[in-house]
Amino acid sequence: MRDPLVGPETSRWRRGAELLRHGTRLRRATASVGTVVLNYDRPTDTAEAVSSLLRSSHLDHHVVVVDNAADEAAQDALLGMLPSTVSYLPTGENLGYAGGNNRGIAFLLDAGVQYVCLVNPDARVEVCTVAGLVLAAEKHRDAGFVGPRLLHGGSSPTTVQSDGGRLDWSRGGATTHVNGDSRLSELRGGRFEVDFVTGACVLLRRSMLEDVGLIPEEYFLYYEETEHALLAARRGWVSLVDRDVRAKHFRRSTAAFPTRAYLYYMTRNRALFAARHGPDANSAACGLEDLDETFVEPWARRVAERVPALVEAFDVVAELAKEHGREGRTGRYERLVDHAVDGIPGWET
Repeated sequence: MRDPLVGPETSRWRRGAELLRHGTRLRRATASVGTVVLNYDRPTDTAEAVSSLLRSSHLDHHVVVVDNAADEAAQDALLGMLPSTVSYLPTGENLGYAGGNNRGIAFLLDAGVQYVCLVNPDARVEVCTVAGLVLAAEKHRDAGFVGPRLLHGGSSPTTVQSDGGRLDWSRGGATTHVNGDSRLSELRGGRFEVDFVTGACVLLRRSMLEDVGLIPEEYFLYYEETEHALLAARRGWVSLVDRDVRAKHFRRSTAAFPTRAYLYYMTRNRALFAARHGPDANSAACGLEDLDETFVEPWARRVAERVPALVEAFDVVAELAKEHGREGRTGRYERLVDHAVDGIPGWET
């Protein structure tokens, strides 16, 4: 099998070949499940996520860490935290959620796995999580995506973050988490279909990926898993959640106020998604109107109360994101760094 990291394409691929640990290259048919953990400047979280995966009861399982960090010192630091059984693929740049995960997915598909599991660095799986997702997929052959009941990490009493997601086109493509913030003790188990599975922990079927394609990369961050599931559904694939299988998500990306990237990409991509898939020409405008009411304006009020120094930059980025969404702009917005605010986490250079 040709090593997917060896070749003349770019220096980062050559570096990847050098950094890929000896003995971790997969042979065809040696692993039915491969898991991708995508790192971006959170090496400790990534290492802990990997540790939880390596305790998995599923024996036919290989873990790959894809590193979106550009700094070689940071790459070396992360590599030093990983066991020798874990494959390490540095990208050399921030490719976003889809771009980074797709590198890992392609590597694992080339190795012959039948399922690919995606796990965020700030997610932790239980011993039986991977095995439970595979079991559900084996029993439901039309399931292209299978997710666990995702719990709020650190919640007491334990609460559910998501039992999968629903789309509401009456609100311009609004997404909601099924049973979000409900107490675990008050909910029942079982499997059921959803519109999409939350990307923090999801099992993807190989045949679905071969039929539909990899995760759409145009969004860079947010809404890519929603579009992926929607495209798959149009080809007959189901998104399934098994509420008896669990994982925890600590949501490091959320805080007392949104980061610059979260505000921009969540706002812009809501308009992009609605324009691409909404039922009529007014879907994007409807989506932005709903987003203003339920996301931008509530956050703007919190920012004004808690971090007044951020108000001006927040308003500029929110309006810029709406404008870019209406224009249909895609991919990474390189000039987002122009709106940095020193001393405020998530807005610094």
